[in-house]
Amino acid sequence: GELIYLSRSTGPFAIHHVTFFPEQLENHATGFLDPAIYVKKLKDCVVANKNLIISSNGNLLVNNGYHYITPSVDIKHYGIKPDYVLRAPKVDYLATNVRDRRKIGFYIGDTDNFGHWLFEFLPRALWYKKLFPDQNIPLMVGKSVLDKWLQLLVPLGINLNVIEKFKTGVSIAFEELIVCSASCKRHPSGTGVVRGEDFSTLRNLMEIYFKHYSYNTGHIECLFCTRRNAKWRRTLNEDEALSWLNTKFETEIFEPEYLTIAQQFEMLGKTKYFFA
Repeated sequence: GELIYLSRSTGPFAIHHVTFFPEQLENHATGFLDPAIYVKKLKDCVVANKNLIISSNGNLLVNNGYHYITPSVDIKHYGIKPDYVLRAPKVDYLATNVRDRRKIGFYIGDTDNFGHWLFEFLPRALWYKKLFPDQNIPLMVGKSVLDKWLQLLVPLGINLNVIEKFKTGVSIAFEELIVCSASCKRHPSGTGVVRGEDFSTLRNLMEIYFKHYSYNTGHIECLFCTRRNAKWRRTLNEDEALSWLNTKFETEIFEPEYLTIAQQFEMLGKTKYFFA
């Protein structure tokens, strides 16, 4: 594709461990790498499977998301019947024939994982706002992304009316698609790749918008984020962990799936210790 913007890497950096447990305070810092951010314009491309971008000559876009190679998703889980299997080195993708066509879009992405929404997809909106301040190009967001998660775009100054949702798992053809690389990646070598500036900016914008810090009354000593309602990575000994916390602190249960984004910020803003 045509490179329309490049922000070069500032190189390696380190983050020192911060921990609640005093005996671990002597841990060494962990090394990270600041990634370059590139924004490209692709002509006559297709988005297939889930976040798989196929160029006009049939090449697959790599090193654009958190994973170097876009993960393959079983689109049948979304009620989509595949038309064929796209075979690529090391991975196969179930795909449909083109079922939708769009003229132009800025690709944010599609996910049902809130963590990935925060660290992989949301930072792209920062670059959209920076490079296209008039917001005259639709923001392409998959239908797996919950509507309430879109509220995190508002502090960035994004007009939610520019969002165009697309169906998860079906192939969509674009006359022109603008793609932005991720601010957080899993490097093949194992080194963490994080654009610290982007996440500092996101944090600052959220603090300004939600004004969630509370220094007066109603503090929560300890907030424990349960995973009992999660689809994956459930904590096997959650009851044991919660029981231990209750011997140390006055602990409340945090269930973010039942709260708005603003309510979550409000609770976190008056919490002393947060376990998740």
